[in-house]
Order: sequence, then structure tokens, then C-alpha cells
Amino acid sequence: MRSEFYRQCELRRQVGPDQFEVMTSRIPDEKAKVGNIVRLRNSVEDEWSEGWLVVAAYGCCPYADLKITERDWTRQRKASDV
Repeated sequence: MRSEFYRQCELRRQVGPDQFEVMTSRIPDEKAKVGNIVRLRNSVEDEWSEGWLVVAAYGCCPYADLKITERDWTRQRKASDV
């Protein structure tokens, strides 16, 4: 099992002259520094996307906790009818 820590970050990537894509993701703590450029892997399609700028870094948690809670949003969505 991994012993790494992951930090929730706000990420931004330029997709056009005045257009930006924004997302929130948990990334390894050592890469989660404001101003860093990171690349992300889409685990479903097994593709990498480049050029994500870390614009904010928030709370940190161990990998084990992340794996336990990563699918919680599916139960919330079913319960709230969203």
C-alpha cells in the first residue's frame, strides 16, 4: 500500500486565447505547490493531459484515506436525486 500523502488542488489549463479549463483534483503532496505545472492521468481512458497549473492547494490526506472516500460522491448523488 502507498504511504504517500495527497493534497486537494485547484488546477487551471489554457485551452484557447482567453479560455481556461478549471478542475479540482487530489495530487501527490510533493507536486501540489502553487505555481507548479503538472500532468494528469485519466484512469478511465488511460490518457495523460498536460499543462495544468496549480492555482491553489488545500487539505492533505494519506492515500489510504483517499481510497476509502474516493467514491462517496456516488452515494451522495443517489441520495440527493441530483
